[in-house]
Parts: sequence; structure tokens; C-alpha cells
Amino acid sequence: MALVDLPEDCILSILQHASTATLSRSERVCRAWRVLLSSAAGEELWSEHCAALWKEETQWLCDLTPSRHVLIHSLRDAARDVITAEELSGSSWCFRFVGPDLAQAHLTRAEQELRASTRCEQLCFAPEGVYTSTIPGAPSASRPLPWKIASDGRKVRIASYPPLLVSRTADWGWCMRNQFVEFYTESVKPLSSWARSLPLPRRGS
Repeated sequence: MALVDLPEDCILSILQHASTATLSRSERVCRAWRVLLSSAAGEELWSEHCAALWKEETQWLCDLTPSRHVLIHSLRDAARDVITAEELSGSSWCFRFVGPDLAQAHLTRAEQELRASTRCEQLCFAPEGVYTSTIPGAPSASRPLPWKIASDGRKVRIASYPPLLVSRTADWGWCMRNQFVEFYTESVKPLSSWARSLPLPRRGS
């Protein structure tokens, strides 16, 4: 008996141990397998892969029902290094100096640890296009500074400071960095703009 002629429950049992890549290739074995993996039982397999893939990606949150379609789009989104204005203003950001923090240079180690444990700086990229912060001594703490995303979506500029290069973090969050400072996300909105604009999956896609 050929593998493609096995009963559906046997095929599903085998595919439970398949990797995401193998599962995707399995859809191309024949029409019967494609239909099987598009069924409710097949969607359970994709949901399991979604759960395993997203388990450690704490920065990527989505309240869409896990499926093959959503899993593929989440992988594509993880590779995207183009940030939107909604994501910039809707994320919770942290800040650090790339080099030594000169503001702490005169502090003892105990004082530095105390400062690090009590700091609760707030950074805000407002939708209106202004950036403010509570970073002690920073210009943004005393007045709003304009922010702008470059036309290609891969750089963000705050006032006249050097542009920040956008990249993704290992947990699918965001990082913006220049030679002096780095901004990185703590959390993102449960639904980003890409998720709301997902096209409906086509048969056999």
C-alpha cells in the first residue's frame, strides 16, 4: 500500500510528528492530502504548530484563530523590518545607550544598581508625530520632539538626531538603533495592522 493510500487517521498520526516545513510540503503530495490538511482535523495540526512556534515569541501576540494561513503570515511578519506608524505609537518602548551611559559614570556600583532598579522611564511616540520621554536630562523630557518614519519604513528619525535603523528582535519585537542609543519593545498590540488586513486563504494556497 502506498503512503498516499493510507487511512486518514493514519496519515494524520504520521503528520503529527512532521515539522512545519514538512507539513507544508505534504499538501503538495496529492489532492486528497491537501483536502485532509484543510479539514478540521488538519487545522488542529496547524494550530499545534502555531502554539509551538509562538510559545517563546512573547512580542508577537495575535488573537486570530491559529491556522495554516495565520502561521504562514506570522512567519512573514517576523521577517518584516518595515515598521508602521501604528506599531511605533502602539508599542511599549525601552531605552538604553549603545555605549557607556555617561550619566552613571560618577555613581558607585551600588548607586548604579539602585538607579537601574528604580528607573521607570516612559517613552511615547504619539500618533500625532511627537516623541516625549521621562529620561532625566533628555531634551524629550522637557519638550515634545517630532518623529518621522522614512519612506521605506526602515528608519525612524527623532528631531535632528541621527536616524534609527529598524530591525526585529529574536522574540519578534522591534529594535531601533543608531550609533548612540537603542530603543526596543517590551510589548505590542494584540492585533497589528497586518493581521486585520489578512486576505482570506484561497483553495490550495
